[in-house]
Amino acid sequence: MGKSGNKIGILGGCFDPVHIGHLILGQYALNKFKLEKILFIPSNIPPHKKKTHISSYHRYNMLKLAVLDNPKFEVLRIEIKRTGVSYSYDTLKELIKKYPQTEFYFILGSDAFKEIGTWKNYSKLIKIAGFIVAGRENFDIKNPVDVKMEKLIMPKISISSSYLRKRVKDNKSIRYLMSDKTVDYINAYNLYR
Repeated sequence: MGKSGNKIGILGGCFDPVHIGHLILGQYALNKFKLEKILFIPSNIPPHKKKTHISSYHRYNMLKLAVLDNPKFEVLRIEIKRTGVSYSYDTLKELIKKYPQTEFYFILGSDAFKEIGTWKNYSKLIKIAGFIVAGRENFDIKNPVDVKMEKLIMPKISISSSYLRKRVKDNKSIRYLMSDKTVDYINAYNLYR
């Protein structure tokens, strides 16, 4: 990682819903790479998925509740406010204006990183941001487009948003798989049923 300015991690996604895997990933990256903070950025319309299951309003609110007790985690609505399809390059351009003199690092899993060459304006994006790629011990990742990339070794966390949505639909407990405040929010608004 570079030495000039502040270093901020960007953790984007649908967060449909946010779960402990997202939070653990953010915390590991924060600690390992001595980042100033992690920006969680929920997408409005994800470019690589057909749809989200609930509105951006609810996904944003759940994310705010999930990170409430961590002063190093911040949730931004920039992709939701921008409307339309959410592209990382557009988001990064906005962040650079908001946080000048900052090094930005996208935090993502190795599967998503393999698809970097399909991202909008990826050739411009990789010149102005780095990537923290998470995987399990001894994971091997090829750098598909010669990106500034750091590896982050993570424990195996077999939780996904789709798994949680199914548990909610099947009326099974999701407690301890996400923050208690998020569980309460899902129940209060009868989401994913």
